[in-house]
Amino acid sequence: MNKVDWEINIDDLASRVAEKFGGDVVASVFQRVGATCFENLNPEYYKEVFSDLMLMDD
Repeated sequence: MNKVDWEINIDDLASRVAEKFGGDVVASVFQRVGATCFENLNPEYYKEVFSDLMLMDD
């Protein structure tokens, strides 16, 4: 996947998780890897953040 694909997928998941559990939960996923949102997320953590959000979205 390219950066745009990652951004779309992570942002969509983050929105769904925020609806279910609140923005603080989503923020905690990003904070664990030293980011506050996708824009300042290191690409090496895309898969990790995506996976964590996927688990919460099930």
